[in-house]
Amino acid sequence: MKICLLAFFLVLALPILAPAETLKISTDNDWYPNSYTEGEQSVGVQIDIVREALKKTKYTPEFIPCPWKRCLFHIREGEREALVTASYTKERAEFIIYPPDATTAKKSKWRVNQVEYVLMTRKGDTYEFDGNLLNIPQPIGAQSGSSTAEFLKKHNLNIIENVNAYANSGMLALERLNSVVTPPLYAKDINENSDHAGKFKIHKLPLRSKSYFMAFSKKGKLSASDREEIWAAIAEVRSDEAFMLRILKTHKNQNRAE
Repeated sequence: MKICLLAFFLVLALPILAPAETLKISTDNDWYPNSYTEGEQSVGVQIDIVREALKKTKYTPEFIPCPWKRCLFHIREGEREALVTASYTKERAEFIIYPPDATTAKKSKWRVNQVEYVLMTRKGDTYEFDGNLLNIPQPIGAQSGSSTAEFLKKHNLNIIENVNAYANSGMLALERLNSVVTPPLYAKDINENSDHAGKFKIHKLPLRSKSYFMAFSKKGKLSASDREEIWAAIAEVRSDEAFMLRILKTHKNQNRAE
């Protein structure tokens, strides 16, 4: 009897663990290797970082993939708590909560990752990008709804938006575009593995380098302390070099049929 009572009180003394709370997160369904889909599941470098980070919190992620513009719509309307990921723009900041240094740091300590953008032109073109945006051959292809497309439009450049870099590269090969802006991994894959392999020149000087964040809806329910805890957990995961190397290798080795 004494043993039973002792066991009963020991059980009462154990800490009561609160059940994990589900966090609904919109993800871009077509931004390899950062955020894309396999079947109907969200996968990618950014997805892996955030999933690992949330293990350090009380939240369990429910990743919901969709086209980029729809991701923004869901966050604006408060239909999702968070978005993986978004770079900072003044327009998005009207409905998105970013980390404190999003407006000031070129490489935020709270970022999920940093993404560069490079320029592609046709092979044999004598043009070389030197940092002067106004000299970029136009029209320029960019991903539909991307902040880079909006950035170039603000410089009064002729931008044609398409669903992804692979579609833009086809238009570049057909001379319907005179340049394409895209992350370097896309450019490399297009120039080595696509139907237009070997037809393009990838310019060495990056056009832009941007921090991408786990961003939260202003209509969401998370407290400021919860958001800060998640951003800190992301920074901790990103600083784990062995983990980062492993997921980068995983997604860079995926065969992408675009």
